[in-house]
Amino acid sequence: MVKKTIMLIVVVSLLILAGCSNEGKLDKKNWPDKLEKTLEDYPYFFFEKNQTFNAVVVIDDYAGQEDINNAVALIEHYKQYDNNINESKVLKKYPTEYWDLTKQNTILIGSCTQEPHNQFINIFTDCLSMRKDQAIIRIINNHGAWVLNVMGYSPVETANAIEALKNYEDYKFTDYHVEVVRIDGKIVVRGPRWKQK
Repeated sequence: MVKKTIMLIVVVSLLILAGCSNEGKLDKKNWPDKLEKTLEDYPYFFFEKNQTFNAVVVIDDYAGQEDINNAVALIEHYKQYDNNINESKVLKKYPTEYWDLTKQNTILIGSCTQEPHNQFINIFTDCLSMRKDQAIIRIINNHGAWVLNVMGYSPVETANAIEALKNYEDYKFTDYHVEVVRIDGKIVVRGPRWKQK
């Protein structure tokens, strides 16, 4: 009787631990089946169902070290889902290393104040309309390839957006774009007040 009770306790404990340990796993039931995706589907549209990372992370040729650090921080985060991600193969500079944004899924990371000559900012972001405390996260279907635009007014705001993406389960991502701000020391993700013209 004592052996059966001990065995039952061990089995129940293992089941509880297995249910609590989702670190490094994407929940397969949340994989979007629909063709049209929104930010609610993040990060699933950048991973195959076997959790292979299926995107490139792109920064501008003129990116400063802070924006490079922001891009690397997001890549490091994705390694918990696919530990075969090779930073040197995934991180690209636009346009010298990577110029066709319709070629595959792309995560664009930058800051309005860091890349004054940034060409992809001009494609996806109107920096003149951004507030100094703001970052945006936007998903765009670019001829069948998904582009996640992560852009802050400065690298500080971009880092806030990266932090929100790394903790996406704590925030409500909806629609196609959100703004990220820091209020009283806390990162807040909300529907955008800023709209692209």
